[in-house]
Amino acid sequence: MGLAQVNVSAAHYYFGSKKNLLQAVFDRRATQINRARKERLLACLENGKAASVEEILKAYIGPALEICSDPGGQLFVRVAALASVDPSPDVQDIVQSTYDQTAKLFVNTLKRACPKLKEADLYWRLNCVYGVMMYVRANNGRVARILNGRGRRNSRTVQEALRHIIPFLAAGLSLPPR
Repeated sequence: MGLAQVNVSAAHYYFGSKKNLLQAVFDRRATQINRARKERLLACLENGKAASVEEILKAYIGPALEICSDPGGQLFVRVAALASVDPSPDVQDIVQSTYDQTAKLFVNTLKRACPKLKEADLYWRLNCVYGVMMYVRANNGRVARILNGRGRRNSRTVQEALRHIIPFLAAGLSLPPR
């Protein structure tokens, strides 16, 4: 594996297949993300009260940004981004099944906070939430470039990102049903 300076035979010996290797990569980071998400989302459900949309978004988005902010996490973000658009059914199964449990908890928690939202509205609004999550995590410099270099690509912190994206997404999710 050229740049990685890894013996391909050793990778095959330990993982058996590319699919198993990809699953191991996702398991390493996604397990941390899912654990933190579940803990925070369950805290949003404590006492039987509906948490605010902002609290729910922060509970779900925060761990992905936090855990992927170190250099190894940034590499995982790149792999995850490529995998998320890979047409292979095996790759899609790994990506989606890895996050299914916490994603369903997220959606159910959101439904409690937005009980009047129709399924079609929730579908499109969730597409926007996931789009923002992917783009912010990718941090590819596009926005800084179109702002003539005045963006904050390299100085962005997780807390800074959350301060900006959570109110924006919460406003979209909180709009009346269409």
